[in-house]
Amino acid sequence: APDSGTESACFSDARRVCPHLNPGDAEFLDCLRERWVDLSQSCQHDIKQVDRLAAEFQASCRLDVLRLCHDAPRGSGRVLACLNEKATMLSSGCAQAIAIALEKVDVIAKACPAELEKHCRGVPPATGRRFLCLKSKERLLSPRCREALRL
Repeated sequence: APDSGTESACFSDARRVCPHLNPGDAEFLDCLRERWVDLSQSCQHDIKQVDRLAAEFQASCRLDVLRLCHDAPRGSGRVLACLNEKATMLSSGCAQAIAIALEKVDVIAKACPAELEKHCRGVPPATGRRFLCLKSKERLLSPRCREALRL
C-alpha cells in the first residue's frame, strides 16, 4: 500500500484512461473501475478505500433503501439524503451507518473548505469523488485537511 504522504494518482490516471470525463461526471468512478488494470497502485488503493466505506454503508442500509428509498435516484448523495429524511423509520444499524457517513463528509467539509473551493469546485459531495479529488492534491493541502482524509 502506498504511504499516506503519497498523492493519489486517480485524477492524472483519469486524464490518461478516461480523458472524456471530468471529476464531476457521474461516470467518473465507473470509468476508472472499468480500466482498473491501467490504474496506478496509488489510485487503486484510494478507490478501494471509497469502495470499502460504500460497502459498509450498503451492508447496513440495503434493506432500509429497498423499504424507504427504492425510488431515489442514485448518485450525488441522493439515497443518503432520502434515508436521512426518514431517520425516524431507519433500522438502528442503518441509522448508525448514516451518522458515520455524514460525520465523515462533515469532517472533510469543515477541515478542507478552502481546498474544496480551490481544487474541487464542481465535484459533488457524498460520492467519493471529493475524497479522490482532495487525495489527488494531498501535497497542497493543509495538515488539518490531510488528517481529515485518513478515513
